[in-house]
Amino acid sequence: MPSPAICSSLHILNENYKVLLSRDWRGDVSDSCIQRFVSQMKGSDNDQPSIPIIRDTETKTTYVYIKVNGLYFMCTSKFDTNILALFTFLHDLLTIFIAYFGALEEERILDNFVVIYELLDEVIDTGYPHFKEASILGESSKTDAPSLATVKDPSVHNDTH
Repeated sequence: MPSPAICSSLHILNENYKVLLSRDWRGDVSDSCIQRFVSQMKGSDNDQPSIPIIRDTETKTTYVYIKVNGLYFMCTSKFDTNILALFTFLHDLLTIFIAYFGALEEERILDNFVVIYELLDEVIDTGYPHFKEASILGESSKTDAPSLATVKDPSVHNDTH
C-alpha cells in the first residue's frame, strides 16, 4: 500500500521568496524550512528548468512546489510521503483558489487570506489532504467569501523558468 500524502505545512511565497501565507498542521518542520527552500532555489541553475521536488537530506524534509504567476505554492513533509498525491493536492487547491478568486495573483492572496485559511481548514486535516471541489466548499464556507468566479479553464499550468 502506498504511503499517504502527508503535508506538514503549506507556504505561499512571491517571486522574491517573501512569505505571503503559511499554515503548519503538524509542527514537525522547523520554521527555518523556508530559508532552506529559498537557499535551494537560489542555488539551482537558472538555465535549467527546476525540478519541483527538493529533498533536504540534512533535515529529512521534502519540499514539493508549483510555481504559478510568480507565486510558489510549497508543501513540506517529513515523511516518506506519496509525492504524486501531494502534487494532486496542490493542483486541486489551486483550482479551488482560481474558482474563488478568479486568478492567482499576490494581491488576491493577500486580500483574501482569511478565506484562504478557511479553505485550507476544509481541504486538509492534521496534514492529511481531503480532495474536494470548489462547488462543495462554497456550500460549507463560514466566511462571506466572494462568489465563485466563473472560469472557462480552471486548470493550473506551471511556470517555466
